[in-house]
Amino acid sequence: MKFSSNNDDFASLGDVVALINAEKGALIYMRNGKILETDKSVRALKRKYEEILDYYQKNWRDR
Repeated sequence: MKFSSNNDDFASLGDVVALINAEKGALIYMRNGKILETDKSVRALKRKYEEILDYYQKNWRDR
């Protein structure tokens, strides 16, 4: 995920407070007060989160 507001390459999902649709992407409000801007829509972020969650849940069940 590309963040255009600063040089962060990674945002911990546990630190996300809110996702807000913006004109050309989404704003991600973080627990530490940062606001990150990304070129992805909230719907795309939700879909990617669900894919990752599903992947890890399947892998943990198989162990």
